[in-house]
Amino acid sequence: MGLVGRVSAQAGATDGDSTEGAPAAWTLIVDGTPAPWPLDGGYPVDSLHGAARAVLRALQEEGYYLARLDSARVDTTRRPPAVRLYATRGPQVKLSEVRLLGATALPEAALRRRMYTRPGRVLDAARLEADLASLLALYGEAGYPLARVFVEALDLHDGPPPSLSLTLRIEEGGALPLTRIEVVGAERTTPSFVARVTGLHPGRPLAGYDPDAVRRRLQATAFFREVGEPVLLLEPGAGAVLRIPLEEEPPGSFDLVLGYQPPSGGGPGRLVGNGHLILRHLFGGGREVSLRLNRLPERVSSVDARVMDPFVAGLPFSVEGRFEGLQQDTTYGQQRYRAELGYRLAGELRLLGTLSREVTRPGPGGIALRQGRQRIPRADAWFYGLGIRYERVDQPVNPRRGLIVETQLEQGRKTRSLRVVTPEPDTTLERTRLRQERLRVRSRLFLPTFPRQVLALGGRPPCSAATPTTRAISFASVGQRPCAATTRNGSAAAS
Repeated sequence: MGLVGRVSAQAGATDGDSTEGAPAAWTLIVDGTPAPWPLDGGYPVDSLHGAARAVLRALQEEGYYLARLDSARVDTTRRPPAVRLYATRGPQVKLSEVRLLGATALPEAALRRRMYTRPGRVLDAARLEADLASLLALYGEAGYPLARVFVEALDLHDGPPPSLSLTLRIEEGGALPLTRIEVVGAERTTPSFVARVTGLHPGRPLAGYDPDAVRRRLQATAFFREVGEPVLLLEPGAGAVLRIPLEEEPPGSFDLVLGYQPPSGGGPGRLVGNGHLILRHLFGGGREVSLRLNRLPERVSSVDARVMDPFVAGLPFSVEGRFEGLQQDTTYGQQRYRAELGYRLAGELRLLGTLSREVTRPGPGGIALRQGRQRIPRADAWFYGLGIRYERVDQPVNPRRGLIVETQLEQGRKTRSLRVVTPEPDTTLERTRLRQERLRVRSRLFLPTFPRQVLALGGRPPCSAATPTTRAISFASVGQRPCAATTRNGSAAAS
């Protein structure tokens, strides 16, 4: 009875009992020597033909395409029944030729470098399938997303020695321009924002198209609750349309706590509290606005406002503006204005340019004199600088794993003025101008610990240096004639 190809089977003596469906002990004899059983699990004794085909297939996957099963012996007198398969392995067959037909848009040498399958190696079906996927990815990166690669022929040559020749057919499909991007299910998101985030360019050949990368980049913005599978549609005679299903996250969130402080000490009642407002993905372009307010009259009040646009006028530049205000009871008030221009260099690296102003104004408690000097000086400073930012996190909002490192080198000028009482005694106004350099370094490391917890490590070591450039003293005593004091660099300032 034939099993597979040239396979024959012989049955041993039986005791007449039925063995249908009974498990069996299988043994493989290859070229007269016992060999490891190549299959996972066993077969029942009545599946002799299926087991023989599977063993032959396993030998062929190792490159023994001329292997044959010579005979099978079944002994049902034993429990469990014993089955022996006798096989001849034959010579190992390797590839002698791998032909690529139809490759014109890309160099054949570049295609072969992406392949594991090549002459002199055993043909591995799993590796060949991976090679086909790699070639398709290469064509997709070059702007040929409709390319097809398939096995056209596989021929066995008797030799000597025996060998295989493999022929792959490539249908390139032509370069495909991306005519437009369509967003399905989103009310605010604009196609231009999707194009910037994904790196696609409508009107150009669809080079570097990777649907999985498109989904990952959109999900990384944290603006979408769900990103569907991108679909590429063909327009006859025009090009391709990329359709992406999107479900947007809510546009913002806020929390607000308010209270009323009753009148006391003859003063009026006051409104106290704090709040936080965040608006994200404004007008569908990824813009963000946030406002944080903390109001405690006669104690500490603060405000922090921020606005950011990731793609100014559709260009690969981001702009961020920020205002921070602090009122420390009646001692002093402080305001910080900051503008930042960013440009993405590559991947996770971003180049930053900054311009900032810092203002300090003393209040009634700050202008008071202590040991002959005003408690809080009046200050005004301008800074500009350059920086670089590296960010690689699993998600930009609430990351669980990743690293953020940012460094900025800034320089600028600061002017400080305060009242000073001299030994005469006279009240003078002392004004100092400083040239200041400072290095800002910020780092954050995120490590997941438990299913809903994350460990965040980081630091912001300060580093700054200041050089006085001008020191001016203006006398303002009552009954004296105003005069000028000589500065450190030889200039003068008159009151």
